[in-house]
Amino acid sequence: MLKKLLLFIAFCSINMLNYAQITEGSTRGPSYAYRTSGENGIVSFQMNTFTPTMLYSQTESVRTGTFVEGSYYVLSSDYKELFAYDLSTGKKEKVMDINDEFFDMTYDYSTQSLLFIKYIYPGSALVRLNLTTGEYTTLCNFDYSMFAVAAGLNGEVYVADMWGEIYKVNTQTGALTSYCKYRSIRLK
Repeated sequence: MLKKLLLFIAFCSINMLNYAQITEGSTRGPSYAYRTSGENGIVSFQMNTFTPTMLYSQTESVRTGTFVEGSYYVLSSDYKELFAYDLSTGKKEKVMDINDEFFDMTYDYSTQSLLFIKYIYPGSALVRLNLTTGEYTTLCNFDYSMFAVAAGLNGEVYVADMWGEIYKVNTQTGALTSYCKYRSIRLK
């Protein structure tokens, strides 16, 4: 039971980094997420309350999403298409066909590109998508499955593995540095 709780905490932590990107220099939000339970759609919330407000209701479910310079990018649940929602109008626009199995994505402000965790049996890879050219670049491969990715404002990249450990990634070499080991926490 404790292991499940700790994995849930690790998952929530990395997803908060990923889904709750803070906009326009405010440390209190608003932040955005794609709600997939109950009514689907893009929600906004203040960081100090986490009370979601539905901005644009949608009928489809998505695999993952991230905030990108005034838009919210989502990967369709069938892994086939990348869409962008304009947050000021709610207009949905197809960005491109994807047709690859990606677990998660985030926006890297330092390179103005999307980062994805790509499933490659039995491991995974960190992939960069140039939004201007539509070109993919595999940055590094991992020997086992990573399932979440987040990027800091200065280009730091973090991934979480399936056991709940969070790593800082050297995107040039693929070297992983343990950042937080949830599985080793012992509660008394």
